[in-house]
Amino acid sequence: MNPYTVTFETGRHYKVHKSYIWVGPLIALVVVIAAVLLNGASGWVQLILFIQEEGFRVEVLTVVLGAVGSFVLLWLVITGLYALAYKHMSYVFGPLEFSFYSGVFVKKRVHMPYEKVQSVNHRASLIQRLVGVCTVTIDSAGGSANKAVRVPYVTLQTAERMRNDLFVRKAAAAAGVPVEYIGDEAVAVGAAAPGARGGAPVPPGMPPVASAPVPGAGAPNIIDDAFQPVGDWRGLYGGAVLAEEPVTFEYSLSNKELVLASISHPGPLAAGLIVALSLLVCMGIALTQNDWFAAVLLAFGVPLALVAAIVVWALGSLGILLGYGGFKVRRRGSRIEVERGLITRNFSGIDVDRIQYVEVRQSVFRRLLRHSELSLGRIGTSSQSSSENKESAAKGLLIHPFVANGSVDALLDGLLPEFADRPARDACAKLPPKALGRNVRRRCLWFNWVLWTALICLGCWALTIYLILADDPTVDAVRAQLVFDHLVGIAVAIAVVAVVLSVAYYAVSAVLWARHSRYGWNKRYLLLHNDGLSTVLRIVPRTKIQSGITRDNPFQRRVSLTTLQAATAAGVNRTTVQLLDVPAAQGAAYLEWLE
Repeated sequence: MNPYTVTFETGRHYKVHKSYIWVGPLIALVVVIAAVLLNGASGWVQLILFIQEEGFRVEVLTVVLGAVGSFVLLWLVITGLYALAYKHMSYVFGPLEFSFYSGVFVKKRVHMPYEKVQSVNHRASLIQRLVGVCTVTIDSAGGSANKAVRVPYVTLQTAERMRNDLFVRKAAAAAGVPVEYIGDEAVAVGAAAPGARGGAPVPPGMPPVASAPVPGAGAPNIIDDAFQPVGDWRGLYGGAVLAEEPVTFEYSLSNKELVLASISHPGPLAAGLIVALSLLVCMGIALTQNDWFAAVLLAFGVPLALVAAIVVWALGSLGILLGYGGFKVRRRGSRIEVERGLITRNFSGIDVDRIQYVEVRQSVFRRLLRHSELSLGRIGTSSQSSSENKESAAKGLLIHPFVANGSVDALLDGLLPEFADRPARDACAKLPPKALGRNVRRRCLWFNWVLWTALICLGCWALTIYLILADDPTVDAVRAQLVFDHLVGIAVAIAVVAVVLSVAYYAVSAVLWARHSRYGWNKRYLLLHNDGLSTVLRIVPRTKIQSGITRDNPFQRRVSLTTLQAATAAGVNRTTVQLLDVPAAQGAAYLEWLE
């Protein structure tokens, strides 16, 4: 039997699901209502006050009916537009490429040659999950030059068939053989359809996939157990699960990993810190006024800022926890698949041969806990620049948000056996001793933004003093002197403390970087490890390096040091990994290795 069998007929126009006509307008109407209520809040208040002052008599029922009627009319108009768009929307599996047609007045056709398909992902919002539909995104290998093809409102079962057919057609195009159409009715539920692999047929010579045990991997957590029906819910039109190629390796998050991954995420931590600092700055300005409000702020200001920061951090951590709910990573054939999200469900995948690098990253807090974040660098498309995929474009495909350092190698061996011969970090070379002094000066002095900000602020204070002493007529000397006397002591103290803390932070980070950073390569892989209080280790396949260079400035040349750089196609444009202050002789060896 032909292994390249498909379930979508070549050349036939297929429509998206009819829920597009009413679900899309419903979501748009909710957005419009929220915008009217939030952005026009001040206008509504002013209108109510005006009516009360002028003594107008307004019937509440008339107002409610008018508002409801307006929204109903708006919904009908939007529904009509969506229905018209639905009539002109379709997708086609051609002999050599996938095409998506859309547009009413301006016709649009997006092409995606099968050999350019990198990943086929889908995303379903809460309303889409209830209905059982999702938006399929087909990413190419073209970076920012190409846009991903987005097919909205297809059922989950159709999305699974589309993913399978696209990779089967891609493999058939690479092999130069035709595909065989077996029809929709040939797709059996509970048994894999002929040719169905959830990815391309495994190319000859690919190493076997072994399922190595990973400590803690697959251990259930309380969120997944409690919300298992939510995670498995396929909605009204989702259809039954189509069987695919068996999974050879899979893991999820344990209770500890799930909780610590959410509370240690840098996003909520940064948001809480920004809120606290903003409130403290506002309070500092308010304290310049000698009134009762300043006295209240002086008594309750710091606790209020602390409580606000904790609330923002807790809400952000809850959002991260819901986003990691149902987190599963699996190896299926030649592909890595990641599925996560309790409310908004995301499915992402990538072929192993499309991985640009493996990244092991640690923030300061996660380093203290001896855990890391694992991700795979992949080629992005311009659609990943949207807000919903900004993090994905920046970090690549996240395969574990919080894994113990001792489990990293076992996890990678089970998920990516192709990377088994990667260089061992402990066997890689260290930086020379003279790199320490250079890095301390670079971080603590030249690139210490806190120090330079403090110096600029002190310069502004000096200019203010000069204007006061010079009796400049444009300056209210009395008022300026009062403000200066009140704030100069606090400002100088804050500046000194900030500079001391920043120098200490950067000094510790510089020492750790110089002592623990590593570099090395073998026949197939390059390893660069930038250490410090936060660390980034990247393993780059030699075949994925688009360009490799050594770069040195006059200060580096004076001490025979250079910078190693390797550019890959990861991200929307490209990603450059580098390590500073490597011996010049090793830089020459690196260029020879690239040749």
